[in-house]
Amino acid sequence: MAPVFIRQMLSRADAKGLSPQRLLRGLGLMQADLDAPGLLVSYHQCQEVAYRFWQIPPSPLEGLEWGSLLNLVSLGKVGLGMMASAHSHDMFRFLVEFQRAAGSPLELLCDSTERHFSVEARARFDDPVLEPFLVLSTLASLHRFTRQVFGADCQVLGVELALPQAGAVPAYEQFFGAPVAFDAPANRLIFAPQPCPILTAEPSVLARMRELLREDPGSRAWCDLDAAVAQIIRRSPTAAPPLGAVAAALNLSERSLRRRLSEKGIGYRTLVADEQRRRTLALVRGSDVSMEDVAAQAGYSSARSLRRAVRRWTGGGPSAVRKAASQSQWRATSPGA
Repeated sequence: MAPVFIRQMLSRADAKGLSPQRLLRGLGLMQADLDAPGLLVSYHQCQEVAYRFWQIPPSPLEGLEWGSLLNLVSLGKVGLGMMASAHSHDMFRFLVEFQRAAGSPLELLCDSTERHFSVEARARFDDPVLEPFLVLSTLASLHRFTRQVFGADCQVLGVELALPQAGAVPAYEQFFGAPVAFDAPANRLIFAPQPCPILTAEPSVLARMRELLREDPGSRAWCDLDAAVAQIIRRSPTAAPPLGAVAAALNLSERSLRRRLSEKGIGYRTLVADEQRRRTLALVRGSDVSMEDVAAQAGYSSARSLRRAVRRWTGGGPSAVRKAASQSQWRATSPGA
């Protein structure tokens, strides 16, 4: 998932006297990584940072506080796509479609019946220590997004929590402005069956955000070790670091890292090649420098080697890839698109 949750914890670390380096040590992450486009982190990495941040388990009410601080803009392309959707149901469906890119630590689902529309949050892993906090913070953030987009025009009708009651119910009901039921079959926000129109709806922007999110090589799921290794490779501006240096950053021996990658059927060279492909295509599509300069920045010996690699990946040369990207951007931003 995107590192929204970790960024949120690091931004509040100073208040607890914690350094970002201490929270990230041994996870294959640095603070500067967290703003890198396309960065993904694993649930395990989020979990470990959370355990270090809270030396005692947080209360569910803290989850309400955290969720209420999350801004829709912090979701990047996902947030923009949500605001460009036609109505409230489509807004949440867009979020569900790209929930990993939005950094959701829980699995999100939508359900629509004649009686209601609901958004559900399910735990991805069995984590009884953090689950109550994550459930409340996730539902609180969904509630905040609703208020940001619609104000008071789209109300939550009810909240169901598959959690035992913790604290006074009125505190929860005051936050959501709706009845709250504990020990329910699922964790969900319930809305009216009729969608609320969005004033900022823009079909061309919605289509462009969906296109960009689907094209992002980082949108596929990585296992924990893949994610950590990939992020270390990504920090190197040209040549990938030796495997020994990667292992040291993860508090592993080189032999252990090689073995664990092998057990998952993954080779270090494959991860390096994957990252070089991502970096190369981003440079080709997102800049207007010469192919000789792109080749040098991407670690190729010549522009000819670059052209062969791009043709192998896409079926066309770098110039064709750049032209297609430029035309796509023009269609999405031109009047009447």
